[in-house]
Amino acid sequence: MKTVTLKIKTITPTFMGGGDGKFDEIRTSEIKGMLRWWFRALAGSFVGNDYKELKKYEGRFFGIADAKKSSQKSKFKLLITNSKLNFINRNTSGIPLNGYTYLGIGNVIFKWQKESRNFIPNPNKSGIQGNVLIDAGSTFDLEFFFYPGTTKEEINLITGSFYLATALGGFGLRARKCFGSWQIIKNEGLDLVFNPTDYTKEGIEKNIGHLKGILNKEFSNPTPATEYPAIDDSQFIFEVIQTNETDYKALLDNFGKHYRGFRVCAEKPKPGVPGTGIHTTDFDYLINANKPKNCDGLQNFRNYKVRNALFGLNIVYPNKKILRLERPKDNNEKEILRRASPIWFSVKEIYNKLNLHIVLFKSRFAPENSKVKFDNREAQVEEYTFLEQRFIPYIKKSLGG
Repeated sequence: MKTVTLKIKTITPTFMGGGDGKFDEIRTSEIKGMLRWWFRALAGSFVGNDYKELKKYEGRFFGIADAKKSSQKSKFKLLITNSKLNFINRNTSGIPLNGYTYLGIGNVIFKWQKESRNFIPNPNKSGIQGNVLIDAGSTFDLEFFFYPGTTKEEINLITGSFYLATALGGFGLRARKCFGSWQIIKNEGLDLVFNPTDYTKEGIEKNIGHLKGILNKEFSNPTPATEYPAIDDSQFIFEVIQTNETDYKALLDNFGKHYRGFRVCAEKPKPGVPGTGIHTTDFDYLINANKPKNCDGLQNFRNYKVRNALFGLNIVYPNKKILRLERPKDNNEKEILRRASPIWFSVKEIYNKLNLHIVLFKSRFAPENSKVKFDNREAQVEEYTFLEQRFIPYIKKSLGG
């Protein structure tokens, strides 16, 4: 077998749960899932909106399990070795409410402890040893074993998909919100056409070009996708914010506070995690308030469109009502869909300083015939330009980029 060994370093805490939703250390199945996701984003620049064709092409590399049709074996297997992991344990002392916990509070990575009035790593998510999160600074080797017949080009596209997952995204729970940020720090084995340890903006863009160069040889008439995320100039935005931070908690705290402040009121963002009763302008609009309670900078409230949907749906508001994405089914039933955030945030270490990477995919926001609903009322959603022209520049300015 041909082998490639990548030494990995965790830059921010990572949560990878097992089937019971509890911590289960690093799982190759989750890594392979992210490999597929970023492979589709890369190949989407060539295959276009023909999702069946994309899945067929993906199956050539990652395998197809289909009882009705002939199955196809993956071209490789993964193995985790030489793990040197540090853990954040359920007995960790309280973490004050701040931007860091705000970014990780979704799906209860952290849990509010009334006694200390702080957040703690959720004990209900811990494994047998009490571990909740793999901490930053952990290392392990990810070994790729390629079966006979796998070409050099295929090896590059497979390992390149993992590189893209580390360069542009993350792994595990809250991967889109800076958790599970990893980097390749060493490569052993076959020579690759891209540099797997280069995480500068220029290096990442150059590596994307090398990987697309392989695909260019296979597709005589490349067509970029618009229905799903694709790494294509027409819908792919990539920004890097250079900071002077060396501690991930400080960076995530600062970013989380600005992120939260913008979501409350984009017109006059107030960094920090608001107290009780401070809700987003979306909430005021959806409950038919006459004016936004926490955003006096907004002048055209009547023409408002919901903004937080751009960061993902469904959203549960304080009154327990949900802003949701739905589409009709047979027999007048409604199918409730989820909309993952089109924007990814991750943290990378460059020359001992931490950078924030931001990736925005401007694919179609919702499937055909679907609507964003609040109770029985349809809600209009802002355009991606809101993120591209207002949110990203605000974060860059706020973090010193």
